[in-house]
Amino acid sequence: MRIAFVSAASHFDVRFTKIAATVRQAGHELVLIGLDRHPGVEVPAPPPGVVVRLLKRPIRTRGALLRAVPAFARHVARHLKDTNPDVVYCRDEEAVMFALAARLVGCGAPPIICDLFDSLPLRVSGVLPRLLARAVASTALSQARQIIVTDENRRGLLASRYLPRVTVLPNYPRLADVMTTGRLPSGPTRILVAGQLLRQRGLGQLLDACQGLKGIELWCAGQATSPWVREVFLKSPLTRYFGLLSQSQVLALTEACDAVFCFYEPLTLNDVNASPNKLYDSMMVGRPVIINAETQVARFVATYDVGYVVDYYDTEGLRSVLRSLPDARPHLSEFARRAAALSHARYSWEAVESRLIAVLAAAS
Repeated sequence: MRIAFVSAASHFDVRFTKIAATVRQAGHELVLIGLDRHPGVEVPAPPPGVVVRLLKRPIRTRGALLRAVPAFARHVARHLKDTNPDVVYCRDEEAVMFALAARLVGCGAPPIICDLFDSLPLRVSGVLPRLLARAVASTALSQARQIIVTDENRRGLLASRYLPRVTVLPNYPRLADVMTTGRLPSGPTRILVAGQLLRQRGLGQLLDACQGLKGIELWCAGQATSPWVREVFLKSPLTRYFGLLSQSQVLALTEACDAVFCFYEPLTLNDVNASPNKLYDSMMVGRPVIINAETQVARFVATYDVGYVVDYYDTEGLRSVLRSLPDARPHLSEFARRAAALSHARYSWEAVESRLIAVLAAAS
């Protein structure tokens, strides 16, 4: 089977990497038709065997993204025609719209899968923008033969008419990416900050909470496109930036830390309903997360006792958690065994990837 993966982003994405590994292992061809928003920034290579067709456009603002829409639509149509796929796998509703536009100009009509990494109506705020986003989402999901969501919570947010076509494919880590050594952190207390480095991911709260604490370091990896992140956060004497790393490298870095920071400012429904890779990554490696209470997934963290839950704007509460981490080190080995055992038993990509194969078969 030949699969075209359409995305308004590049191949540098943890979830795409896992999907690609499963697809290629099953013997399918995979072509990514995407958008490189930061040309010139070196990122890890795509998974082996994946063909990448990127439109390179520097995009730093929402206006720049809107201006790039016509060029990206032509890019998608051209490469869908050249690829002639059996299935078009779309990241979020807007990618479906680009695939539908390509149909209108004679690029074929292969079945569509819509994987809701971050559903469009959840990402926008304001009455009119949300109405428009819902209209786009309704069109996209109605045209998709199969729909994928990242957890049961997000499945529950969809209209009941879509549910017969919905599959839950969680953001669990691949066992193949995990190579733990069993070593525990030593020296300064280290907090891992990984993924999209954005101010609205609690980075200001984290810096404020670190004030007055001694022997603490913030180890960071991921895309740093925000001016505030580059000029303020990464220039803090507390911060050590490792750049853009592969998933296996991030997991290795996780093991050297005391905890993983996982904050989402509760500005949109997407933030409240976040389904973070890093939660399950930290469990697999055996490190606690620090997550804000406003997220739905914080209930999972509290139920299974796999981290610390604190309100997003509670700087003193966050400082208290950070201050407690040195005293938690004697118990970290026991925590690591329990969290890793839970993760290996129930929360690995290998435990759920058969769902992806089933979706591909159903779509084609």
